[in-house]
This record gives sequence, structure tokens and C-alpha cells, in this order.
Amino acid sequence: MSPNIEWPLRHVREQDGMALVLVLWILMLLTVLAFEFSIMSRTEAKVTLNQRESMEAYYLARAGIYQAIAELTRPVNSTLDDNEEDFIPLTPSTDIASDPFQTPWMADGRPYQITLDNGTAEVRMYDEGGKININEANGPTLRKLLSTLRLDRGISGIVDPILDWRDPDNNYHRNGAEDTYYLALPKPYHAKNGPFDTMDELLWVKGITPDIFYGKQSEPGKIGRTGLIDMLTASLEAKPLIPASPKEDEEDEEEIQFKVNVNTASPEVLMSIPGISGSQARSIVTEREFFTFLTPDDLDFFVDDIDDASPFISFQPSNTYTIDARGQIASSPIYHHIRAIVSITTNEHRILQWNDSIYLQYQQASYGS
Repeated sequence: MSPNIEWPLRHVREQDGMALVLVLWILMLLTVLAFEFSIMSRTEAKVTLNQRESMEAYYLARAGIYQAIAELTRPVNSTLDDNEEDFIPLTPSTDIASDPFQTPWMADGRPYQITLDNGTAEVRMYDEGGKININEANGPTLRKLLSTLRLDRGISGIVDPILDWRDPDNNYHRNGAEDTYYLALPKPYHAKNGPFDTMDELLWVKGITPDIFYGKQSEPGKIGRTGLIDMLTASLEAKPLIPASPKEDEEDEEEIQFKVNVNTASPEVLMSIPGISGSQARSIVTEREFFTFLTPDDLDFFVDDIDDASPFISFQPSNTYTIDARGQIASSPIYHHIRAIVSITTNEHRILQWNDSIYLQYQQASYGS
């Protein structure tokens, strides 16, 4: 009789054991699902937060763009008629109020910071007249500019393709590139054989990398480098170039005149002007904090070869400006860049180019300093 009693009891215990194992498996599965759900929730929350902060950073940068436009279009009292307001290009010597908030912004690439409730916008303005026109500068000028940017290696491999891209023929410069090169690329395209319409076209030219175009951010123990985008400009009314055959001595290339505004040009651009050395360029930049150069005679003290430099120098802004704005949320690594080119006139401004996606690879040196 005893075995008959133990068998159902053992059967019940076995069933209870299987149920316990099943319950433990279910609990473990629910724990894993809950853990996965928690991770997904945190990830989605983080993604949502990043998207929100990115959007806020975008509008901070946008606010910086329009603040710069407001500064560029701000009228000052004319010295000729106290009752009339005129548009006068802002220069360091413009008569301003003692209030620092009334100090006019300079279009020479220096940073200005705007603080808003949720973050800041760092803004830089560049007078396009303070840059070298890529459609007018000849080979020696471009080589000298690249040398000032510490791009001594392979300069001809950068300059020659630029010359081939903009000239109207299919003849090669010594280290240049024409259709034969571009059509052999994985994603082929033709050489333009015409003047640059925008600076972005440089990224299509052989030898121009994002680091060369945008610049390289400074790192601890290393010096950054300014990019070509801040040294060169593409005129909206580009002059056609005279066809030129490649020469053995490329220093004999046709002379294509360009002019830069000495009051807003960067030291690298000034050093690219014939007759201006590195030390002289730095002295000019220091002096114009307190003085606006108006004639070549004003530069006599700073430039030894003023006769060589004079044909390449102007003293007036171009009324076309590049505005670079970086918006960043407070206590957050999220930031956004916007770069716009605007035309400023007495009564209005016109946005000629607006780009808020170009900076995916942007590493401008000045932002890391």
C-alpha cells in the first residue's frame, strides 16, 4: 500500500518542480525584456534629447547670423550732416559710443559671442573684399598663399589642378588635372573649365581635402591651420580668363590682378601680397585695431616695398560678407554651424548663400583655440 501512495506524491512533486522551472524561465525572460525595454527607453530619450538640443543649437547659430546682419546694417551718424543717417562701412576708427555693446563688429574674422537663455552663439564675420579672388589670382599668388598656410608639401599638386579647373581649355599644367582624371574616378564628372561660382566647388578639385578646405582644428601641443574657405573668395561676377598653354616656367603665367581690403584681410592673405612680409603683415593687423588705412601712404611705415604691394591693395569693404555662426547649448557638447554669404546695402540685405549642412566635416582651426 505504501508504494501506491508514494507514486502520486512523487508525480505531484515532479509537476511542482517543472512548474517552478517554468516560472523561473518566465521570470528570467521578463527580466531580460524589462532590461531591454529600459535600455531602449533610455536610448530613445537620449536621441530625443540630442535632437532637441541640436535643434536649439541650430536656432542659436541662426540667431548669431541675423545678429551679425543687424550689426552690418546698423547705421551710424554721418560726419557731414548730423541730422542724416547714412550707411557707413564699419571700421576700427568709426566714432562709437563708450558703451561696449555699441562697439561695431569688425569683419576680419575675430570671434563675437552672443549669450542667450539656453546657450551661446559664437559669430565671425569675413569681408569678402579681404580675401583673394580665386578667379583672379595667378599661380604664384596661390602658391604663396598655400605656403603661408604651412602646406609646403605638394603645393603644385594643389595649385595646378585649381588652374586647370578654371581655365577654358583641356591642356594640363604640370601637376594639374583635366577630364581624363575626373572621368576615371569612381563617381566621374567633368572638369568645369570655367570660373568658380562658389568656394564649395574647390572640394571637387583634385588635391583639395576637407582639412585643406575647412582648416584643421588645433589640438593640445599642435597648431591649427586656417582653411582656404576663409582665405579665398569666388567673385559673383567672375572675370573670364585668357586661355594659357602650360609653360615650363610657370612663373611666367599671365598676370591676373586681384585686390584685397588691407583693413580686413587676414595675416595669411596680407603675406600673399607682393612686397609684404610676415612680420609686416602682423604689424598691419595690430595697427588697424586703432587706425584705418586709407591710402598707400598710410602703409609706408609698415611695408618696405609699397610700390610692389599697391596694385593689390584696396581700402574699402566689398559690402559682401561671409558670416560664420556656431550655436552651442549650455553644459552640452551639442553644437551646430551655419555659414551664410550676405550682400549688405543701405536699405536691405540679401542672402546669397546659406549652408547649414556643410560642417559635417568642418574642423576650423580657430574654434579649437
